[in-house]
Amino acid sequence: MTANRIFYLIALLISIVSVLVFGNSVAGVMLYAVIFVPIISFILQLLAFTSLRVRQSVSRKTLYKNEKVRVRIYARCDRAVSFGFIDVRMNRPVEDPKKLKKADAYIVNCFGMPGQTVFDIVCPNRGVYYVGTDTIRMYDMLGLFCLKKKIKPCKITVYPRLYSVTGLGADSRLINQTSITLNALKKDDMLVSHVRPYQINDNPRTIHWKATAKMNEIMVKNYEPLKEVGIIVALDLMNKPSDDRALMASAEDRMLECAISLVANALADNLTARVVYYDKGGMCDRHVDELQDYSGFYNLMACVKFDGETDVLTLVDKIISEHVGGANVMVVTDRTDADLRRSLRESIGAGYKTALVCVTYGDEDREKRSEEIRGIMADGVSVAVVTANGKEPIAF
Repeated sequence: MTANRIFYLIALLISIVSVLVFGNSVAGVMLYAVIFVPIISFILQLLAFTSLRVRQSVSRKTLYKNEKVRVRIYARCDRAVSFGFIDVRMNRPVEDPKKLKKADAYIVNCFGMPGQTVFDIVCPNRGVYYVGTDTIRMYDMLGLFCLKKKIKPCKITVYPRLYSVTGLGADSRLINQTSITLNALKKDDMLVSHVRPYQINDNPRTIHWKATAKMNEIMVKNYEPLKEVGIIVALDLMNKPSDDRALMASAEDRMLECAISLVANALADNLTARVVYYDKGGMCDRHVDELQDYSGFYNLMACVKFDGETDVLTLVDKIISEHVGGANVMVVTDRTDADLRRSLRESIGAGYKTALVCVTYGDEDREKRSEEIRGIMADGVSVAVVTANGKEPIAF
């Protein structure tokens, strides 16, 4: 459209020079044409814009990484005498909308005839995105004038992928001596929740004699199933600025996918799971005890942001110091430094079966970390190494 405006200015300048030099009627007619044709074009554009109806839709609102979503944009002007070009600039999950300068396509409305266009957009990263266009730019038939109109883009959710987990060998019970107090409360895998008055058909073995003596009424123990956390996933959501934002986004997605895959694997083995992490709001603790909990957890993880201000070392130390239960600590991060190694050793020393899922940025980065990874494994930590942009399973 910039070229059209340059061409018009040149034509206007030539027509003015012709009138000044030649001064005949032909030059005058050319000047009037150059002046009035854009005015007529703008009037038609204004009629089109005031009666413009735009609708956009997506073929699906939820999809998985690397799948396509089809965006359809339909435009119509109710007034038959109207005409206009609609400039469509598509927002995609991999682009910054502020950087969109050129049109992906033009929709032409020819005197009342509807126009439409279709885009297939690939979604390479998980998360919640607004796709389509958020601003309609209508140009006149000469491409000189532009009128803008805001519209609502389409919201889609891109879900992370799941991977198989092999060789983990997770335990379902605590393996250290700090569980003695908890075990003392167990009775046939049940835990006393409260006491209540005796009722007919109650088992006499459940009578709580101390409470009975104190209340002068026969009281019995009421049991509830004892739930233990099978695995604790420590997820590193630390915000890490990077020059290569695309690679960092792939690494973040991979870490998240590994955490979700560990939870899915635990549920398949009849173990419960607990996912802890620090985000911008502080520490979060998500329990996934049953299959019906998994759907909500999966939806939550699809939208979580890597904006934490606390590192994963503090997270592991908190798990150990507070002894939140469970037998297995699974640390999911892109770190393999000496500080992390120290925290993992402390986790083993506290009695946890400890595993590390390390996300590397490629084969070269993986090779650089090989010595650090061998050192961590020598400490007794189970290690699974995956690449940010890879599709390999999680193998310990």
